[in-house]
This record gives sequence, structure tokens and C-alpha cells, in this order.
Amino acid sequence: KVSGLPTLLFTVSSVVKDINRCVTMDAKIPGDLVYILGDTRNELGGSEFYQAMRETGLHVPRVDTEAFRPLYLRLHEAIQGEMVASAHAVTRGGLGVHLAMVAMGGELGMEADLAKVPCEQGLTDTGILYSESAGRFVVTVAPKNREAFEALFSGLRAALAGVVTEEPIFRVRGTGGEWIMEEKVADLKQAWKRPFGGLV
Repeated sequence: KVSGLPTLLFTVSSVVKDINRCVTMDAKIPGDLVYILGDTRNELGGSEFYQAMRETGLHVPRVDTEAFRPLYLRLHEAIQGEMVASAHAVTRGGLGVHLAMVAMGGELGMEADLAKVPCEQGLTDTGILYSESAGRFVVTVAPKNREAFEALFSGLRAALAGVVTEEPIFRVRGTGGEWIMEEKVADLKQAWKRPFGGLV
């Protein structure tokens, strides 16, 4: 038996006018640029990280629809303009988990730099990696689309923070400039699948 935590789930059905403009979460091509959209804040309260530490924390994620809306509209525009190779929301587990999931999905490597992630001042590497702040995305973009993509997100909390690599290694550089994480993508995928007991 595999039981998930109680979760509020919304399901939306719609007509997709052009399926060629649908974007999946997996990294596509080595050399694609990794952008973080949205602000990372000190919001680890109730997070997977604190749960692993047997703690609850104080600062739970806040949802500010008015603040998030411009970013969502620009992302929609970028997808419609075929600037985006992949897009994935950052949810439970935080940025570290979802960067790894993008790499695992494409069975490619990734290098990310926490010093370049749009975030609240004073956050530790742990806070940047595992905060569960709402309204964020990991997006990969082909280098040929860099100029147009960055112009579209000018003035918003969005930054180039990494690159997709051919070697299937997931590496994260801390805010101090040193590598703080280096794992084989295959090992990460195996660890992610282990709790399912062979169901996936």
C-alpha cells in the first residue's frame, strides 16, 4: 500500500487549440538554459524538509494571486511564442527537488547556481533549496531564445540560474561559490522511485 499525504487537489479540463504548443516538464537538450521564475522566500514551515527533520517550522508559504498573476501571464505568452522548451512548477520539496525532477525527466544532467536564484535576502543554501514558496517555476529555454525570453520577463522575478548538461550529473553550486551537491541523475531517479515499490 502506498498512501499520499492529504492534499487539496484541483482538476481543470479545457480544450487545447494547438497541442504542438503544449510544454512538458522534462529537460530536452544539453545546452538549454535553466531559468527560475518567481521569488523564493523564507517559507519552510510545514515543508518536506522540516518533516524529514521531525519539525514543523513557523513560516508557511503564502499565496499572493495579485503578485503571481503577471508572471503567469508572461509564462503563457512565452509558451505561446514557442520560447519555452520545458516548464515545471516548484511545489512540495522545494527548488532542489524540482530542479532534479526536470533533469530526471529528460535523463540529462544539470548545473544550477543558488547565488543566481531570485530570493529573499539572507536565505541560506538550505532555505533556497527547500523553501516551498508558491508561484515559482523551473523553465528551460534554448539559447537562441534567450534574448526574447529575458526581454519578456524584464522587471519580473526571473533569472538564469543554470544549464542542462549532456553528462547525467546533477550539480548545485552554493551561494558561496562552492559545489554543495553532486549526484548521478540515475541514482536520484532510483531514490525517487524506491517508495513506490516497483509501481513506477
